[in-house]
Amino acid sequence: MMGVLNRRSRVFKAWDSSSAVRSKAYCYELTPDDFSINDPEMWFPSLLGPALSHPAVCALPVENRKILHIHYLLYFMDYTAQLEMGQVNEAVQCMSVGGLSEYFSAEDRRMGIQLYVDEGYHALFSLHLADQLATHYALDRVSSSRILNMHSLISSSAEVYKELTRFCIAFVSETVIVRELLELTRDDLVRPVANMFMDHLHDEGRHSIYFIECFPILWRQLGAGERDHVVETLIKVLAVFSRPDARFVNSLFASHPTVASHVLPDLKRGWVERMRSLSASTIQAISRTDMLRNTHYHQLFKSAGLLS
Repeated sequence: MMGVLNRRSRVFKAWDSSSAVRSKAYCYELTPDDFSINDPEMWFPSLLGPALSHPAVCALPVENRKILHIHYLLYFMDYTAQLEMGQVNEAVQCMSVGGLSEYFSAEDRRMGIQLYVDEGYHALFSLHLADQLATHYALDRVSSSRILNMHSLISSSAEVYKELTRFCIAFVSETVIVRELLELTRDDLVRPVANMFMDHLHDEGRHSIYFIECFPILWRQLGAGERDHVVETLIKVLAVFSRPDARFVNSLFASHPTVASHVLPDLKRGWVERMRSLSASTIQAISRTDMLRNTHYHQLFKSAGLLS
């Protein structure tokens, strides 16, 4: 236990000087030279936007594909801001000063508030970049169905379990996002976009460790009914993170309806496989507890397609 405690304490120890909000220059301003870059992959890699790698999209002229990639980036930035402020930080409030705070030490509660500050900054620079894109290219902004589905999960939870539902959403988010950001930083991107993703990754590695190590602390102290709710909710949340956003896809291809008619069915068919890939780090974190040694819980994850 002491080694685990020391690990998450260590990554937050230099927070005052290492957090991106303090240690990184604010450099997310797009220039005319940036806007002139026509390579679609330099705006948003298709590896992270499954719709963008579809053959029907790749067959479009490069100028059309550039706008699609930029529109996807805009959607991703708006979604990121909503996720950080409306989901992750709400969960951190529950852990630091709310109903879940009784499960965590004073040090963990303090680290949660440090994480809260980071996430507010991530929302700030995400919206700053998104506003530039929306203004320059006159793009419509579409609210993420994923965010709406998260709200539905919370509202449908019994009152006594709502904070646990919030924790599950944040736990999945913070164990998934590092993988996504790592992929985003592996490619050459427009410089302000690259700066934003690198700064986000700089902090999210710390946040992932925090949630990975807080999860076993919480799990050990839960009763049977609470554990049942957490297991069922984790499976639902992983599905929410993996299903395609049909409303956004239709909006993205509003000028190319024939393309949408090819892309969306393929995305719907492949979402379970995407969930299995996306959930690898979450499942690994869960495996730090005895959850999957419970036959019933193991079967629930297997039936959902998350375990072989």
